[in-house]
Amino acid sequence: MNAADFDTQFNRLTQHFHLPTDGTRETLAMDWFKAVEHYHVDALERAVTELTRTSQDRFWPALGKVLTLIQSRIDRYERTSGKCQTCHGSTWIESAPFKANGMIYEGVCIRCPDCGTPAPPYTPPAHRKGLTSSEYAQWAQGDHERDYMPEFAKAKPWKPESLSKHKAEMHAMFERLRIKLFGAA
Repeated sequence: MNAADFDTQFNRLTQHFHLPTDGTRETLAMDWFKAVEHYHVDALERAVTELTRTSQDRFWPALGKVLTLIQSRIDRYERTSGKCQTCHGSTWIESAPFKANGMIYEGVCIRCPDCGTPAPPYTPPAHRKGLTSSEYAQWAQGDHERDYMPEFAKAKPWKPESLSKHKAEMHAMFERLRIKLFGAA
């Protein structure tokens, strides 16, 4: 989570709760940011939402309460099956299929929002494009064209007269290589 994402969530807290009078907002924000920066911003957002939704008063909440809410959501997934139900423990979920260089690819390039693991910085390459709705429908049904090789680059069958010439050239080349490596004996 970066500082701007945290600041958005911290502002939500300050709008709902009264700040303590014994410290400055900046000091409090820095302490909270250091405590929650390794969590994903979605995990903090869910904790803030839960806290504002269920709080009975407007006193500033303890940091431990927010950390407990974040951890309880993560622990709930670990208790049920030992793994997150969304990503099954890999912290990645599948992305929509995409087209790059004329070929359709499937991939896992989105971080799981339920695990709280931050995604590494990534910008997709310029040659990657999303599928149109008709291409996606064809891909989902398995009807999309899979022959990506251009006609001029496809392997052609050998003609009988050139095949025998090719075999003779290969035998001669391997014989020269054998002599060069192991000698004439």
